[in-house]
Amino acid sequence: MEPSLQLGILEGARPMHPSKMLREAGADVYSPHWGATDPQLVQEVHGAGGAVAVWPVDDDNAVAWCKYCKPDSVFSNRPKEVGPALRN
Repeated sequence: MEPSLQLGILEGARPMHPSKMLREAGADVYSPHWGATDPQLVQEVHGAGGAVAVWPVDDDNAVAWCKYCKPDSVFSNRPKEVGPALRN
């Protein structure tokens, strides 16, 4: 595999210690459901050297929450529609 390949953890709920999960799994990216994310989670993962990528950001509520939480990446089933709103 590509040496610079990043590995991630896909999670539907919020664990007690996401940074510990990243470390124990040898992963680089923590990818929770957007509704299980908050600014403290993003800060914790960043403090552990990881990145946060949320999913599925498909509506105005999810876009607003992401703008508040500031994840590193967003996954969407509607990137053409939500992309401009996320970038503003």
